[in-house]
Amino acid sequence: MGTSEPCSITDTKLKRIAWLSARAPEKRFDCVMHLFNEESLAGCFHGLDGRKAVGIDGVDKATYGAELNERLEAVGGTDEANGLPTGTGTTSTYPQGG
Repeated sequence: MGTSEPCSITDTKLKRIAWLSARAPEKRFDCVMHLFNEESLAGCFHGLDGRKAVGIDGVDKATYGAELNERLEAVGGTDEANGLPTGTGTTSTYPQGG
């Protein structure tokens, strides 16, 4: 899973979405999965504080990180590889929290 855009452009787009979301919580964002790639997800993971409580799955950051590349590759699979009809993974609407 990847994008041809440099990471800085993707980061800028995500910051813009965060800014718009804060200003207008009712706003919906469709088709944003193309902004996420293995590199950006890995960056988010490495930015997490490993001293925080484990998640609901009971896995701590160190354990999760040991298989990080495999996990990111699984997330980055095609719709067909993930058992979804073609196009569903990139056109889903995700409700905003808040």
